[in-house]
Amino acid sequence: MEKVHVSELEFASNAGKQVEVDAVITGKGEPLQVPCKFHCSCDGYVITAPGGMKQTYDGCKQCEFYGKGVEKILDVNDPIYYRLIHQSEDRVMATVKRHLTMATPLGNYDGCRQNLLVKTQDVLLVRPVQIAPKVNKLEQNAEDKKVIDESGKEYKEIIAYIVGDHDLSKQSYTLRGSQFSLPMTQKVAFWATEVSANQDMVDNFVLTDPIKVRLLCLIPDNLTVDVLDDRFNKITESVTYGITNIYGYNHQRHALGATLLAYASPKELFFDGQFLPRAALNVLIVGDTGQGKSKLVDNLVSRIGLGMMVNGGAAGRTGLLYNLDSVQNNSRMLRWGVMPLNTGRLVAVDEAQRFKLDEWAEMTRARSEGKIEVNKSKHGEHEMKTRLVFIANPKDVYTSQYKQVAEYVYGIEAAKIMNDQDLRRFDVVVIIAAGDATTEEVNQLKAEQQDIPLVYTSDLIRDWVCWAWSKKYSQRDTFVYRDRAEETIREVSSRLMAKFRADAIPLLIEDTKEKVARLSAAAANLMPVSIDDKVHITPEHVKWVEQWLGSNYTHRSNALDKYAAKQRAITTLSDEEYTVTLEKLSSMKDGIGLDIIQQFEESEIITSLSLANALGIAVSTMQSSYIPPLRDLGLIRSRRGGYSRTPKLVKFIRRLKSI
Repeated sequence: MEKVHVSELEFASNAGKQVEVDAVITGKGEPLQVPCKFHCSCDGYVITAPGGMKQTYDGCKQCEFYGKGVEKILDVNDPIYYRLIHQSEDRVMATVKRHLTMATPLGNYDGCRQNLLVKTQDVLLVRPVQIAPKVNKLEQNAEDKKVIDESGKEYKEIIAYIVGDHDLSKQSYTLRGSQFSLPMTQKVAFWATEVSANQDMVDNFVLTDPIKVRLLCLIPDNLTVDVLDDRFNKITESVTYGITNIYGYNHQRHALGATLLAYASPKELFFDGQFLPRAALNVLIVGDTGQGKSKLVDNLVSRIGLGMMVNGGAAGRTGLLYNLDSVQNNSRMLRWGVMPLNTGRLVAVDEAQRFKLDEWAEMTRARSEGKIEVNKSKHGEHEMKTRLVFIANPKDVYTSQYKQVAEYVYGIEAAKIMNDQDLRRFDVVVIIAAGDATTEEVNQLKAEQQDIPLVYTSDLIRDWVCWAWSKKYSQRDTFVYRDRAEETIREVSSRLMAKFRADAIPLLIEDTKEKVARLSAAAANLMPVSIDDKVHITPEHVKWVEQWLGSNYTHRSNALDKYAAKQRAITTLSDEEYTVTLEKLSSMKDGIGLDIIQQFEESEIITSLSLANALGIAVSTMQSSYIPPLRDLGLIRSRRGGYSRTPKLVKFIRRLKSI
């Protein structure tokens, strides 16, 4: 039997042929009960003989249905099924009678059909489903905008009808059958009479002694933060030179490191006495065009053969979360997208800046809850515990204009391609700027890499991912917190919030301890203390997370630390700052400093003209003598339409009024 691609099912050359196709089931319709076994009988067709006598037509006596009748079972491949599954109940029996009487002496004559008595004795279970090719990569063709997979063939989803009662809960299947044209639309569909589930590398993975020995190289020599960091650097260096071939300190340590940690993150995580709503890491990599960030992730995914790479344009066409498609008798089928279909796996989404704000919001709900729920014309739920890596170019969230990281004073601002509530759900944000990798690093030759020990090969990384993904994370005893590791997570979270908290870029706020817990569990899988079925999280893993996050967020291309410090300067008000501010306002020219503050108590945004009129001074004097000191004190900032008060000014007013 010939094996074909799902898109090739539409080829005319495959019409009527029995073929085999590997497919993923993306949507399931309601099962249909189609009549397949009948008892048929007939008393004969009455005719008028010469002389006006009524008698049974002689030919009827040779018909197999005459008299007591017979049982008829339709062949599972009989084309009549293609018509029956698209007909209303009252039309089904008429079609069956026409089909059965075609071989009688009178053919499908109306009188013969009307005399035939047909009773349904059994039904065939047929389930309409939507199938798509099993792929590891989806991208959009630049010429015709078609979505293609890694084989270069077009990604298409078609309706298939699976015959029989089968378990359709697996990720992929091999289907055997034939194509046909839907009677009403003439669109191609697939009639599958044989179904077998496929097992991938993770499903078939067994931690054998030889694999366990190979994975021992992941275990650090000593359990200290510095030794863990050294092991992490060796892993990322080996993977860089042996697999991704995208060089540069920021690329290697932070972009590649974050992707490896995403691979290492557990599907579920027991922490602080409960299973977290989300355990799988969500990573965002934002950077300038041409810096190799997409190629880095693409090379890793394709070389180890685990995970899926999706182009943002293709994702918009195929649907990341779900779609509602019309399928049969104007009914709707809920078709799941690549994110829920890859639950328990990893999906990397390139060109994520293409998504609209409402699309980000919908993805955020699904990412936060670990499941996606649809309540529209069709209702459905699907688990979505998917490890996610989003890759994007900087883009102004309001104007949709593309920008460079260098256009931002603080590189972390380039991550604001979505609303704050969507950004806060990311565990790690990496910023890649032009110049992060030097010309010498980019242009180095293989011959110059001879001294790099390529221990962590694609085969070893593949075995490691299979081991990490195959653990039984739903069992709470899978997670072992050693030596007060949970308390260390809280301590580290407090220190990270003190240094990196910025409400305008809310990456490390109240939920920081859950992010640290997820990252610590991932670090424990990437640099384990033992190769077994547990996740051994130690205080050293937690402190290493603090060190690694610190190196990422203090990198010059990111500068979250400096951004957060600036935010604190305009949002916090210490006792000393309050005293200094009060003294400077009281000593301002003409003693009107506090009078200006009074105006901001009444209005959030005020123009220079309004301030000047309220205080009886010239606009030019207001702009030259009074506005600059207020801005220097961090009390106001320029906004469209005038000047707005800062959180620091609000706190000053509250404290001033309490005296």
